[in-house]
Amino acid sequence: PNKSVNLFVPDIEESVLDRAENSQARRDHFFRLTRNPVTNSIPDNIRTLELAYAKSLENSFNYKSNTLQEEIEIIEAGPNDVGGRTRGLGVDSRNSNIILAGGASGGMW
Repeated sequence: PNKSVNLFVPDIEESVLDRAENSQARRDHFFRLTRNPVTNSIPDNIRTLELAYAKSLENSFNYKSNTLQEEIEIIEAGPNDVGGRTRGLGVDSRNSNIILAGGASGGMW
């Protein structure tokens, strides 16, 4: 038996104007992400500030060695006992030793 299938194929051809608008929208989006909300501008020395901040984070951690200092206990919280792809990760604000990881298949670890 023949079955007819109706496929919707969107028209992806983009005009030069559409591309220009998308390009401007992309620039606006990244500007909003990186701007200083008080001054509504990106500081001229932003890269220097970024590197200094990254260095301060690096120095704030106490790296003892590459060996595991404590045994990590991982508890599967269901519904499945297979981790799979991690789609979400959260750290308990009351206890930073508790980390929740949500799997793509729905499992929590």
